[in-house]
Amino acid sequence: MLTPEGLVRLVCEDTPADECGTVTVFADAADEQARAALIEAGFDDVGAPGGLDRLDQIGAVPWYLAGFLCVLAVAGLMQAVLTASRRRRGDLAIVRAIGLPGSHAAGTLSWQAVLIAIAGTASGALLGAIVGPLVWRLIAGDLGVIVVPVVPALGAALAVVIGLAVAVLVSLGPRWQAARHPLAKMLRRD
Repeated sequence: MLTPEGLVRLVCEDTPADECGTVTVFADAADEQARAALIEAGFDDVGAPGGLDRLDQIGAVPWYLAGFLCVLAVAGLMQAVLTASRRRRGDLAIVRAIGLPGSHAAGTLSWQAVLIAIAGTASGALLGAIVGPLVWRLIAGDLGVIVVPVVPALGAALAVVIGLAVAVLVSLGPRWQAARHPLAKMLRRD
């Protein structure tokens, strides 16, 4: 659907809107019966603006970009948890020596991964909900189409849940490794 300015720009080009006497319909090809009825009634059929055709050429690139960013986030999370498990090995040994079971001490690595994932997915979802519609308004406004951005709440919630699950999975290896290290060997280093 076009805005009035977009329709005038599409149909009348350089002619002012008050001098443009053309009645035009921009119909979706999915509703051929309605389109045929409007054409029979004397309405003109106008194709989509060139900018809309160019949007179709993007194809799956946004999905590839999203996948790459997810892989990058998982790699960053994994690096953070592995670094914390190496650097804080002595601290984990001390709390184990005080009496905390090894599984509970190593559980701090899972909590660290979960908190990083919560911060990342929450800030990413918030940023996406704010920046996404703004970018779409810029693109759609230049094309002259009506702007109705939709923020999928279910998709954002699902991203947070998946992010938390991935964080727990990423932390399992370092957690298992930290829990099985001999306490005496870890304390001897410090």
